[in-house]
Amino acid sequence: MHTALTVATVMALWGVVVALVAAPMLFTEGRKRREAVLARRIALTDALDGQLGPIATPLVRKLPWGPWEIQIAAPLFGFGAVVRVFAIVNQVLSGVEGTRENSYRIVLRFTPVPGR
Repeated sequence: MHTALTVATVMALWGVVVALVAAPMLFTEGRKRREAVLARRIALTDALDGQLGPIATPLVRKLPWGPWEIQIAAPLFGFGAVVRVFAIVNQVLSGVEGTRENSYRIVLRFTPVPGR
């Protein structure tokens, strides 16, 4: 009985120690991830707005154990605008630290153009 109690106490203390070490690490990792997402979103928004005007709004997120995902709601202006959006996204993300080539995917959601 005394041995089982000692083992349970030691395991509980190890659990507390692991929790005290892991919690700040997880918090810091989550914060770094949010900052990386925000930096990429701002860079993409500035580049798209500067070259195409306010026609596309990117939503950037990092998939767990997967690539970056960029969702863009773009109006249906034609194939040329879509190609330019792809080129801008590739240009911006290839210059961002921590983004490897082919480590992102683009999801387009086409929206109707008002008044057309």
